[in-house]
Amino acid sequence: MIVTTYPKAYQSAFREALFVLGAVNGSNGVDISINTPLKPGQPLGVKRIYAQNEASVNVTPYVRGMIEVKPVCDKPHGLVVGTDRTIPCAISAAGLTSNTVILSGGVEDLPIDTILSAAPDTVRIAYGEKDEISVITSRVVDPVVASVYGGEEHFDYQTLSDVISSNMITAVVDPKALCGVFANALQVELDKITEFTIQLRLTGGTEPEKILSRRYIIDYYGVGGRRLAWVNRYGGVDYYTFPTVSKTRNTGSRTRMETTDGYKTRTTMASKHETLVSEPCDGVMVDWLAEIFSSPDVWLVKGSEYEKVEVSGGEVVSSPLQPTRVNVEIAKTGARYGTVRR
Repeated sequence: MIVTTYPKAYQSAFREALFVLGAVNGSNGVDISINTPLKPGQPLGVKRIYAQNEASVNVTPYVRGMIEVKPVCDKPHGLVVGTDRTIPCAISAAGLTSNTVILSGGVEDLPIDTILSAAPDTVRIAYGEKDEISVITSRVVDPVVASVYGGEEHFDYQTLSDVISSNMITAVVDPKALCGVFANALQVELDKITEFTIQLRLTGGTEPEKILSRRYIIDYYGVGGRRLAWVNRYGGVDYYTFPTVSKTRNTGSRTRMETTDGYKTRTTMASKHETLVSEPCDGVMVDWLAEIFSSPDVWLVKGSEYEKVEVSGGEVVSSPLQPTRVNVEIAKTGARYGTVRR
């Protein structure tokens, strides 16, 4: 088995990822196994290829189901590696195995050494909320936190440890943890720490050091609103708190199904719909939040907990006399089951 062409590294698993082979011999065909080191000795599938001058194997139908993108806001503050957002794969036949290629769970191929998000460089976050910053790199990720107090910038080099991995690396950002560190170090009241910046310093390799950063403005007193998380275009997870809930409505239905043993099963379905309204948006923010409309998974987040919701509608509202806002309607569905004697 000779692989002449490999899939692009970190390409999307939602389009063809072809391992192209040279000439295949054998009238009875050759069995090509699709493998992942995550399941050693357990092929994800086998494709039989018969004699031909050139053949190809598209691995995405076999590996796509192993990718599971979900929030990591339930993790403590720090760097998380291997969040099931990427999958390494290879093919093998006749005792030979190809090189391994990593595919991603986004709809777009992953850019290297770049924050995997279209979010603005500066975001607002409530004191009790969490956020994520993800990156794909072959270099060492050395995280540093910077805060401004008294007109001076103060750095924390100890809270987060550096890491290197070929998988997606995600920094879980927890203002509670970070503000406590700076308040203690500077001997000031907690609410005097009003902003901080997460810097991911990429070092090693042949390229100069590169710094990726996101600035956070802390809201200690914000109440209400709804915080959503969603799978973004790169297969990472983004978060945003919609400050306004403009409309709430409830819908429901009831069904009955009679069983053969003389019992009836009653199911009541109830859905709660809420229309969420963003703060005024510029073009960058509109493009970012509009990803929610087409995201495959969206969650309602409360602190470290999250639950899946359905996006049942949405629009970008703009007029010459009003600032542009993004409206998202979410539906939270619950079901109650009961059995009664006929």
